[in-house]
Amino acid sequence: MARMDLVIQAPDIATPQIKELARLVEAEAISALSAASTQAFRLSSARQRVGVAELCAEAGIDFGFVPDDQRVDRVRLVAMDMDSTLISIECVDEIADLQGIKPEIAAITASAMRGEIDFRESLTRRVALLAGLDIAALARVYDERLKLSPGAERMLAGFARAGAKTARLVEAEAISALSAASTQAFRLSSARQRVGVAELCAEAGIDFGFVPDDQRVDRVRLVAMDMDSTLISIECVDEIADLQGIKPEIAAITASAMRGEIDFRESLTRRVALLAGLDIAALARVYDERLKLSPGAERMLAGFARAGAKTLLVSGGFTFFTERLKARLGLDHAVASTLEIAGGRLTGRISGEIVDGQVKAAAFARLGRELKGDDGLLVAIGDGANDLPMLRLADVSVAYHAKPIVRAKTTYAIDYCGLDAILNLFM
Repeated sequence: MARMDLVIQAPDIATPQIKELARLVEAEAISALSAASTQAFRLSSARQRVGVAELCAEAGIDFGFVPDDQRVDRVRLVAMDMDSTLISIECVDEIADLQGIKPEIAAITASAMRGEIDFRESLTRRVALLAGLDIAALARVYDERLKLSPGAERMLAGFARAGAKTARLVEAEAISALSAASTQAFRLSSARQRVGVAELCAEAGIDFGFVPDDQRVDRVRLVAMDMDSTLISIECVDEIADLQGIKPEIAAITASAMRGEIDFRESLTRRVALLAGLDIAALARVYDERLKLSPGAERMLAGFARAGAKTLLVSGGFTFFTERLKARLGLDHAVASTLEIAGGRLTGRISGEIVDGQVKAAAFARLGRELKGDDGLLVAIGDGANDLPMLRLADVSVAYHAKPIVRAKTTYAIDYCGLDAILNLFM
């Protein structure tokens, strides 16, 4: 874990205050910082002690505990709001002042900023009150009243020198934090689909998606997901093979199938044949010792369940695992291939139907017809080529840590976050 330093800054910091904070957090060293126009100091290897916030508040000092490796040369994107952030005014309030109705509009602005009323509603109401105003008033506000917030140009120059790509989000109506997932997430309202977004996000390790305003979780009726390398972090057949001492051979076939290089039915038949003679106790060992849910799986399922969505788990292999996961996680439906067993050992064959991409798609379509209704959304999540037939049928398809062939053909791709990040696409 990175060490934490305490950074303190204010227009003026008295030496006794610095020393008192240094003693409180048991800092190893104190160094002056010169990036900003204010006084600032870095207290190295600081302990996060009770009382720091109160002491800084009393002294009028801004502070933050900062990881030792949080450096400006690592910054890839700096996003900022405009009104009352990059600039010191609320533009619509100043326009209203020229109309003689600033108090009325400012009251609506303040209520929206506190989250008491919806931003869209507040903006619609404020703009309606400006009807009939000469557009020359806009130029007057820009020329006469708009001022950058203190330190804005110095901040931008500092990030620019470090090679940061700065997004001035003046075309977005608002930026709001999302809390459905365990990761940091933000919604940039009314965003334009600009060239370069995908490249910028890839460089910064950010998952993104352009989301229709009406794509809400309460419209989701069915969430279907693959099992191996999607709901769970392993490929079950590969781990079973490991207990047989043939994981490299089987894993190579698995990877080729997931990339779409060989037919899934053929690949599964070949892999299962190599498991002939294995004691079925190996299946329980894989479930008990190796099977792990993908990060965010339970949070994602809980979020969709609260909204009333049904769940479908689909997998080429195997019912031994899908049925246990169905019971454990409270899933509504599960479809998977069944391993044939004789005398307590695997025969090397599948019993009954092989659940390939077409069977997954058929199960998804059948439940979708039952559940969708007039305005519902059907969601499918997968990672491999054999998930594509199902993903194509979904209103919203998500490639989760997926192969390139899958990422290229889905609505969204989650490459860096956990499964719960999918919830933020519906908030």
